[in-house]
Amino acid sequence: MKKKIFLIEIQTEDLPSKELKNIAEFFYSSTKKELNIHDIQYKSIVLYYTSKRIALKISSVLYTQKNKYIRKIGPLIQKSFDDSQDIDPLIKSWLKLNHISIQNTNTILINQKKYLSYTNKQKTPPLKKILIHILSKIIKKIPSKKSMLWNSNSIRFSRPILNIMILLNHKILTLNIPGITYKNISHGHFLMAPEKIIFTHADQYTQELFKKKYIIINYDERKKNILNQINFLSKKIHKSININKKLLEETTASVEWPIAHLGQFKKKYLKIPLEILLYVIENNQKYFPLYNNQTNTLTNYFIIISNIDTINKKKIIRENEQVLHSKLSNIIFFIKKDQEIKFTDRLILLKNISFQKNLGSMYDKTYRIKKLSQYIANKINTDIKLTKKSAILSKCDLSTNIITECAALQGVVGMHYALKNQEHKKVSLAIKEHYLPNFAQSDIPTQKISCALSIADKIDTIVGIFSINKQPKNRKDPFALRRASIGIIRIIVEKKINIDLYQTIKKSIYLYKNIQKKKKLIQLILNFILSKYLSLYSKNYDIKIIQSVLSLQLINILDINKRINALTDFKKKYKLNNIILIYKRINNIISTTIKKSKLIKINLNYLSYKKNFLLHENQLIELIKVLYIKIDQSKKINYLYLLKQIHQLCKPIDIFFKKSLINDPKIEIRSYRIFILQQIKKLFFYITDFSYL
Repeated sequence: MKKKIFLIEIQTEDLPSKELKNIAEFFYSSTKKELNIHDIQYKSIVLYYTSKRIALKISSVLYTQKNKYIRKIGPLIQKSFDDSQDIDPLIKSWLKLNHISIQNTNTILINQKKYLSYTNKQKTPPLKKILIHILSKIIKKIPSKKSMLWNSNSIRFSRPILNIMILLNHKILTLNIPGITYKNISHGHFLMAPEKIIFTHADQYTQELFKKKYIIINYDERKKNILNQINFLSKKIHKSININKKLLEETTASVEWPIAHLGQFKKKYLKIPLEILLYVIENNQKYFPLYNNQTNTLTNYFIIISNIDTINKKKIIRENEQVLHSKLSNIIFFIKKDQEIKFTDRLILLKNISFQKNLGSMYDKTYRIKKLSQYIANKINTDIKLTKKSAILSKCDLSTNIITECAALQGVVGMHYALKNQEHKKVSLAIKEHYLPNFAQSDIPTQKISCALSIADKIDTIVGIFSINKQPKNRKDPFALRRASIGIIRIIVEKKINIDLYQTIKKSIYLYKNIQKKKKLIQLILNFILSKYLSLYSKNYDIKIIQSVLSLQLINILDINKRINALTDFKKKYKLNNIILIYKRINNIISTTIKKSKLIKINLNYLSYKKNFLLHENQLIELIKVLYIKIDQSKKINYLYLLKQIHQLCKPIDIFFKKSLINDPKIEIRSYRIFILQQIKKLFFYITDFSYL
C-alpha cells in the first residue's frame, strides 16, 4: 500500500497572540492522539503556525482497513422454536429492527440463561473518512478564552475561519462542518505577497515556498530570527538586551515576516519610575528595551518588530517613536496631575469607587482589609502598625489618573506614590506586593506585612462575592476567585504562614454587614479555597495523597502541606503499601465486628497487664502508649517520624493478627482487642485517612 502525505491548513483572521501557541499545540497533540487511537501510522507530523494560519503536515501516512466484529445481544430465549411461526414476538421485533434473519443468529449463555445473539462483520472506515471525522471533532473542541460565532454555523472559534485547505496527496477533502470554504488555496504575506497560492499536492506545502511569499511558517524559526535581529541591532550600538520571554512569545505569534528596527525616545522620560516605563514600552507598545552594557540600566533605545519589509524603514521608526513619545508624555502629565493631591488624602476618594454592587465602595473594602490584615498580622507576629498603614493606603492609587490609563499598574503606582509621600519602605512595598501572586506562576510577596495584606484582600473579595451568590460556576470565574484562592494557598505554603483559615474567614464574614447564614458560608468558602490545593499541586504530588489529607477537613493549610510532604517523602524512601494494607485490614475488622458483635466500653486505663491477655498484646499496647505519650508531649507533630513509627508497628500488628482471635467469644477480650485496633487506627488519622490511598 502506498504511503500518503496529509495536509491541513486552517486560515483565519488574526489569531490572539497570547493564545496562538496554546491553540496550535492543542491542535497538534489532539491530532496525534487521534491518529494513534485509530491506528494510523505516519513517519512525522509537523506543526506550522502564524497569526493567520495553523497547519499540520503529516508524512508517510499508512492505514489498512480491517475487519471489525460487533456482537449484538438479543432477547432472552423463553422457549425453543422450529420455524418462523413459533418465534416469540419480542424476538421477531428484534430481528426486524436489526434487519437480520433467524438463520444468521446464534445463542449465547449469560448467567445460565440463553440469549439470542448476532455477530456483524464490518470493515473499518477508509482513511479519508477517519481523517474527516477526527479533524471535525478536534476543530470544534479547540479551546479559546473568547471564542466567537461569525456565521450561521454553530461552530465557535477564536477568530473567523476564512478557509480550510485539506489535502490527502492531491485529493481535496472537506470536513463535516458546514458554512466554511474548503479550497486548495493559501496566501502569502497579506501585504507583500497577497496572491493566492494554489496547491495540487500536499507535498508542495514547504517552508521554502512560504519564505518566497514572505512568511516564516515555522514558529521556532521565526522566534530565533527575531532574537538574532534583536541581538544584531543591540550589539551594533553597544547595548544589551534583557529578553522578556512573554513579550518574545507574543511578538513571534503576531508577525509572519519579522523585521527589527532601532528606535529611541527622549532621555527625560527615563525619570519615569522604571516599572511604569517598562510597562508602557513592553506591555503597551510591544517594544524590546535596551540596557547599558556596564550598568545594566535602562537606556532610551528600544527595538521595534514590524511585520513588513519596506524601503521606507525610517517612516516605520518615526511613527513608532511618535506613538511612544505620546504615551510617555501622557504618563509624565498624569504623574504631575496626581501629585496635586496628597497620597493619604486619596483614601476618602475611594468612596466614589464601587467595589461591587451590594458590597459597598472601595473605601468600605479598605476598612475591612485594615481590620482583617491586622488580625492576620497579630497571628503571624508581624508589625501591626505598619500592616494597618499599608492596608489604609493599599487601594489609594485606584483614584489616580495613571491607573485610569494603565489599570494593570495597580499597586506599582501606589508603591511609588507612597515612597514620594515619605511612607515607610515596608508600607510602600506592601502596597505593591499585596496583589501578588497575580497568576499561577508569578512571584509571591517577599515580606510578612505584604503576606498579611495580600491574604486579607483576597479573602475579603472571596467572602464578598460568595455572599452575593456570584461564586464561580462551571468554567466561569469573572472575579478570579480561583486565582485568589491559589494565591492564598501559595503564600501560606511558600512563606510558611501559620494561620487558622476557618477563623480568618469567619473574621472576614463578620466584618461584612447583613451576611446571612454565616456558619454555612464559612464552610462553603473554606471548602472552595482548599479544593484549589488539588489543582495547584496535582502535578507535584500523588493526587490520592492530596485527597486523603483534604478529606480530614483540616483548617490549617500549612499543616495540610506538611502531611502531604511527609507522605510523599515516606513513599519515596519506604513502602507505604505496608501501612495502607494494615490500615485497611484494621478498618475492615473494626467495622465488621462492631456491626455483628456486642462490645463493652474500654478506656485507656484498662490498657495494663492483665493475666487474661497475651504477652504480644501487652507488648503492642506498650508501643502504642509510648507513641501517644510522644505525640502528647510534642507541640508540633513530626509526621515523617510518626509514619516511621507506624511503619515499625506493622510487624507487631501482624503478629497480633496471627496470634490473637479478634472476635473472641468472651466479650471482655473481644472488646479489649477491638479497642487496641481503634487506638492504632486513631494513630493513622494523626497523618491522613489511609482509606483514600
